Amino acid sequence: MRLVVVHFEEQVLKWHIAFVKSIGVDNLPPWEEYTKIVLERFGEVVEDPMADLMKLRQKGFVTNYHEEFDCLVARVELWEEHKLSCFLEGLKQEVQMMVRMFQPLAVNKGFSLARMYELAFKVGGDGNLMAKSSKSVFPTKAPRSTNSILGTYESSKVGTKPTRQLSYAFMA
Repeated sequence: MRLVVVHFEEQVLKWHIAFVKSIGVDNLPPWEEYTKIVLERFGEVVEDPMADLMKLRQKGFVTNYHEEFDCLVARVELWEEHKLSCFLEGLKQEVQMMVRMFQPLAVNKGFSLARMYELAFKVGGDGNLMAKSSKSVFPTKAPRSTNSILGTYESSKVGTKPTRQLSYAFMA
């Protein structure tokens, strides 16, 4: 308890000093009971880590989101597939879709895929693509094309097999 008290600040330290004076140094409760008393005094009124986990969303980089996710998921008991579902749901939309394409079976695999996507496509903490070249991952302008019954196809080179351009919305 003495090691913990060293880290107390302001209001908690004042409370602890008053608590020890009121019950006496010789009558301090066991650690488990003391932590309950502290939580009753300073903890949240209603603590629901599952609700916090379900509300968690990636705001910055994947590593920061994963750290927050780990802190919350450690406080609840879930099967791995439920953890994975919560993890994927909290990812930014474009990262989530790319990770889901690989159908990961565990959070660690989902995290590594999200991290690879973030590094490969230079997705910034704000969620915007920061492509290395002027060519974006997703086309912003429609390519020169010929229309046919099968859809819009790129026809930049004669004699090459046409390739179909898919919009981001269609892939999502």
